[in-house]
Amino acid sequence: MRVCRFSLTLFMPMLAAVLAAASEQGYAQQRPGVRTFVNPPEGCYIIDPPDTESPYSFIKVQIQALSSAGAGERANQEVLAAEDGPPVGQMGEVLTGLRLERTDNMCAGFVVSTYKDSTNPNIAAAAGLLAADYDELGKMADQVLKLALQEPVQRRMGRSTGAEFSELKQKRQQTLGHMTEVLNISLLLLLDGSRPDSQGRLEHLVITQAQKDALLNYLYSRFPALKSQKGERSGDFLKQAALIHSFLSGTYKPADK
Repeated sequence: MRVCRFSLTLFMPMLAAVLAAASEQGYAQQRPGVRTFVNPPEGCYIIDPPDTESPYSFIKVQIQALSSAGAGERANQEVLAAEDGPPVGQMGEVLTGLRLERTDNMCAGFVVSTYKDSTNPNIAAAAGLLAADYDELGKMADQVLKLALQEPVQRRMGRSTGAEFSELKQKRQQTLGHMTEVLNISLLLLLDGSRPDSQGRLEHLVITQAQKDALLNYLYSRFPALKSQKGERSGDFLKQAALIHSFLSGTYKPADK
């Protein structure tokens, strides 16, 4: 994947778009002056003490969130791969997979939501959008569970929940597409807008070589498939992790070079 260099004239408008989207979508769910407290699922915790002002820390927590959501996706693969509705013939596996997907998305949303209070408006906006999207994915798992429980009754009546199931799958892909957009713009926070080249293009990162290596190593620990250039990269969250890998392994110069 080719890593493009961003012009300084385009950099700030793209980040401003995140803020506009957040004000319309992410923060509309909260009343002014009221902070929403979220209890993490059992076993869910933030790996490092959060530094909510640091783009480096924010990208690292996004990697953790993608890893958690990816685990849920794998656990619920039978349902996600179905075409005509939840596979009710495997109801035990369906119920377990949906429960794990919902829990893992809750964990992903929890770790990202810590950054919604950042004084960096771009980090706060992106975190708000991603937390809302992970919450939406969790709600979809609940809706699919409802369909799975209804499907046996619907079949006895000569009907099916297939149409509703297909609609939810389409909605999931739209949500994932939105998350990919936010991730791509989040990566721009790693670019140093104060050091353009002679043509006004951004070529330096705000993180050092050591931090860049640390992010790549953490990414590999969470997504071992990214170590191989030839391996198949299936899974929606693995594909998002691959975008981070492409950006970090590109030609942008670290801050100390």
